[in-house]
Amino acid sequence: MQTVVETPDFLTDAKAAGLREDERMLIVRHFAEHPSSGDEIKGTGGARKTRLALRHKGKSGGLRVISFFSGDDVPVFLLNLFTKGDKIDLTQAERNELRTILAGVVDAYRKGAKKTCQRQVAASFPAPVRRWLLPREQQKPEPIALMCRKNLTSPVSAAKLV
Repeated sequence: MQTVVETPDFLTDAKAAGLREDERMLIVRHFAEHPSSGDEIKGTGGARKTRLALRHKGKSGGLRVISFFSGDDVPVFLLNLFTKGDKIDLTQAERNELRTILAGVVDAYRKGAKKTCQRQVAASFPAPVRRWLLPREQQKPEPIALMCRKNLTSPVSAAKLV
C-alpha cells in the first residue's frame, strides 16, 4: 500500500462535489492500492486522470481524479477531483501550470523527508555524537510526535502549490 496525500484543492473539490467522508476514503484507498492507476495526461509532467464510479452512476458518469505518482519513495498526491458534469479535460494552460508545479513537488518532498530522517537519526544518538550530525541550530533533540507531525505536513506544504 502506498501513502496518499490529499491536497487542499482535492479536499475543496471533494466537498464541492458533495462527497461524504466514507466515499473520499474509498478514493484514498483505491490510490493506496493502485498508485499508478488512470491514464497519463500528456503535457503535465506525469499527472494522471482516473475515472471512478460515483453513487451508482458507473465510471463514465462518475468522478475524475487528477493524481500524481512518481515512485515508491514518495506518496501519491491527489490533486483535483471533478464530476463528469463539471469538467471533462484540463485546458492547455492548466496542463502547463501543472507541469511547472509537479516538477518541484517530488524534489521538495524528498528534501523534506531527508531532513526529517536526519533529525530522527541524530536524536537517537547521545549529545556529543549529535553535535557532528546536525547543524548547531538543530542540535536539541525534538520529541518524536513533533518530528512525525513535521514529516506529515511536509508533503502537504509542497502540495499547497497545486
